[in-house]
Amino acid sequence: MNCYYHPDREAVRRCDKCGQLMCQECPVDVDGRIVCKSCVSIALEAAPSKRAHVHGRSSNLLLVFLLAMLPGAAHMYMGLMKRGMLILSAFFLSIWVMSETMVDSFWPVLVLVIIASFFDALNTRKRIVAGDYVEDTVADITGFFKRFRIPVLIFTAYILFTSFAGYGRLHAPFSQVYMNVS
Repeated sequence: MNCYYHPDREAVRRCDKCGQLMCQECPVDVDGRIVCKSCVSIALEAAPSKRAHVHGRSSNLLLVFLLAMLPGAAHMYMGLMKRGMLILSAFFLSIWVMSETMVDSFWPVLVLVIIASFFDALNTRKRIVAGDYVEDTVADITGFFKRFRIPVLIFTAYILFTSFAGYGRLHAPFSQVYMNVS
């Protein structure tokens, strides 16, 4: 049995689309399917495009808008689990640190996380609906910190300074209680 396109060559396999025999030179891999030269355009149209890849459900603007009010929830709704979990973790970690240290200096962090997450969710939805491929990675978020290194460092220094100042306020009442015990 010879190749349909090269009659002088022996066939090694069949096209997954039309079944034509192909030699070693003819097969083309399209998204995991091996097709012949004449079926390439048909297979490319049928193959899911990475550019038009949509992560989960993203078309309901009202639901994305409402979920975006809880940092990370809209991202997870759209199928971006890594990004959503990172944002949600940062939000709850900020709340936890604020409650444990009784320091109000973490309010700016909470507000920043909420605002950044809200607008990132809406912009991500817009990109997905437009057909752009949105990778589920945290590189976009870490890129923000690299781009705005100096303001982030100043903000981090402010948070650390006020946290240590609040740490003394937190433990002062407890040390007085233990020192007054006779």
